[in-house]
Amino acid sequence: FVPVTIVTAAFLVISLLELDELKEKTGRRVFYSIAIFACIGFVARLFGQYNLGFMISNLSSAAICIVYITYALRRFKILKSYMKTFLIGIIFFAIGVSIFVFKNLGLLPYNHFTNYSMITGSALEMVLLAVAVYQKVNELEILRKSEIRLKASLHREIEVAWDEHAKAKKKAEEFEFTAVMNNFNPHFAFNALGSISSCIANRDYVTAEKYLAEFAIVMRTMLINSEFSYTPLVREIKFLRSYLELEKLRLKSRLNYVIYIDPQIDQETTFVPTIILQPLLENAIKHGIFHRGEKGGTVTLEFRKVGGMLEIKVIDDGVGLNRSKEINKDRSSDHKSVAMDLITKRLIMDFGSDPYPIEIESTDDVGTTVTIRIPFPEAGDYDEYLDLMDFD
Repeated sequence: FVPVTIVTAAFLVISLLELDELKEKTGRRVFYSIAIFACIGFVARLFGQYNLGFMISNLSSAAICIVYITYALRRFKILKSYMKTFLIGIIFFAIGVSIFVFKNLGLLPYNHFTNYSMITGSALEMVLLAVAVYQKVNELEILRKSEIRLKASLHREIEVAWDEHAKAKKKAEEFEFTAVMNNFNPHFAFNALGSISSCIANRDYVTAEKYLAEFAIVMRTMLINSEFSYTPLVREIKFLRSYLELEKLRLKSRLNYVIYIDPQIDQETTFVPTIILQPLLENAIKHGIFHRGEKGGTVTLEFRKVGGMLEIKVIDDGVGLNRSKEINKDRSSDHKSVAMDLITKRLIMDFGSDPYPIEIESTDDVGTTVTIRIPFPEAGDYDEYLDLMDFD
């Protein structure tokens, strides 16, 4: 059984050590020839030719050991550590087998060492094989951890790239929003300055001075808001009150307004999106109250804390959306629709669509209510905008 053991071990070494030389034509022929002779010796012994079979088997075993040790040693330097360990174990096994074979051929004396040399070589081989397996497992574990670290690193880089892309996209959309909303400013400025000029023409200098101050607040706040996405509620209220005062100067008794702020709300630490509420108030006045003629109406602006949400309502008792569309059917209402679309898009971009952040309810000759619900800000949410408090 020694030749069978040697041949089996040889094929294992060829496979594990990737001995390309033995896959070449000449090397393969030599190796298989020796293996065939070993099998012939084994068969000869089965048919009673013990001496012949014994000699052929042992010589073939020794030859196989020499061949695959020679080929393996030629690759020793380029082998990985676990393969070197395994190869050393094979060498110990081959040496033990060779000593055992030479003892059987009478070339070495029969003693305790030579008699158990193959068993000793096999034991050493098994020990080193276990070490090689451990080294291989350790190598695979290192590779696995490296792969995990690489994947984690790539995942972080992808997240950073995605966040930067999302921020850039959001910034671009904010610029678009601001640019479109600023288109309303010239029309408003023209109307406001016209009303102030009328006061001056009528020598109502006190009123003119008052409304010039309001106009300065509105224009300055619009300029500041174009640079920021959020503003403290106290500043937004001041801005909206000035805007409504200017509109009241133009429409006189036809416009009244009410601003209600829930006592639970701290106006200095609560932040709201910029450039959103003024267009809603403008729509309420222009498309609701204005069409009521001399009767005029009232615009109500409410801020309430409802659960964990900040609820903002713009309410007018105007003619309603349908009546307004009928009245304006021959006029362009692109600004109104674009403004509402961009406001909705901005709110969804900042706060998501679940729940939907804006609702519009309108009844003919009763009025329109626009409701905005956004998460109530928590401490630290808008620290980057605290510098706005420095603008007086």
